[in-house]
This record gives sequence, structure tokens and C-alpha cells, in this order.
Amino acid sequence: MHQIVMAKLRLLSLERKRTSNGAEKNIANKTHRSLMEFREKLLKFKFHIIFAFVFSLLTVALVTYSPGFLTVLSYFWPLFLSTALFLAAVFFFARTSDLPTSSTISSDGSGVKLAAEGILDYVVGGQEEETLLDSFTKLD
Repeated sequence: MHQIVMAKLRLLSLERKRTSNGAEKNIANKTHRSLMEFREKLLKFKFHIIFAFVFSLLTVALVTYSPGFLTVLSYFWPLFLSTALFLAAVFFFARTSDLPTSSTISSDGSGVKLAAEGILDYVVGGQEEETLLDSFTKLD
């Protein structure tokens, strides 16, 4: 009787090994299939991943190697100051200068537009060649 029980236990253990080996193979096949699907999805988003990686590297490099705000401010403070003073002067002269009266400027602002066009024509066109030649001939 003891031998029969031992034989049955051996058979059961062998069956468990066979089914577990089959189950392990089945799990391995499923894992392999899911890994292949994952690789296919990765290849589908290959450029997105590369772009995100490069962007993150550039961001880290920029934060790590860029100068601080106070360093930039201390380097460019003359430029910032001169720009601020120039803008203050423009606003000051715009407020204090005598503008033409409302009788000379129409309500649609065409007088201001004509004045601005005249100034722009002078700046863009510069002096005419004849006046330049006349001024050079007068020097002789």
C-alpha cells in the first residue's frame, strides 16, 4: 500500500512538472509576444521619443550652463538704462511739445498721416543727388 501511494505521488509530481513546464512555456510565449508588441509600438513613436530626449537634454544643458539673471543684468545694465532714458525722453517730448491745434488736423487724423509720410519720405529717400552735387561744387 505504501508503494502504491508513493507511486501515485510520483505521478502527481511528474504531472505537475509537465503542466508547470507547459504553463511556463505558455507564459514565456505570452511575454515574448507582448515584448514584440511593445517594440513595435516603440518603433511607431521613435521620432517622438528622440525629440523628447533631445529636448530634455537641451533644457538640462541650458539650465546648467547658462549664466544667472543677475549676471546678464550686470552685463547689459548700460543698454537697459539708455533704452529706458530714451523712452522717457520720447514720452516727455510727446507730452510737452506743442501739437497742432484741432482746426488744422481733421478728425480722421489725415493731417498727422501726411506729416508722418513726409518725414518717412525724407528718411527713406535721403537727400536728392542734385542737392548733394550742388553742395560739393560750392565747396570748390
